[in-house]
Amino acid sequence: MSSISPIATKGFAARIEEMGCDYLDAPVSAGEVGAKAASLTILVGGRSDVFERAKPLFEKMGKNITLIGDGGNCQVAKVPNQIVVALNTQAVSEVLRFSSKASADPATVRKSLWAALPRRAFWTFTANR
Repeated sequence: MSSISPIATKGFAARIEEMGCDYLDAPVSAGEVGAKAASLTILVGGRSDVFERAKPLFEKMGKNITLIGDGGNCQVAKVPNQIVVALNTQAVSEVLRFSSKASADPATVRKSLWAALPRRAFWTFTANR
């Protein structure tokens, strides 16, 4: 349940399956907030029959659980998520810096953004940083 290299993950899956074992990889989104609330988004890679057996465990940790495909494919799907998080973090930082340079109170600007923007997990996660 980590975000790691898709190439490495596909290699792990192949080696483990060669030994006759089942393999799932499952990177998560929603951070500490989602983990504490058992509302993680979990992307799962692996065989569908193995996923179905493990799904009750995933449901104890998350709300949005999606089988993406073979082992490693969910790591590929997680990369765009990380890009979006990074770009949004940069955008919020730039907005607050711009506000400060333009003599607006960054805390007030942040509060107005909080009220205006959809309350997505990302915004909840970054709002208090």
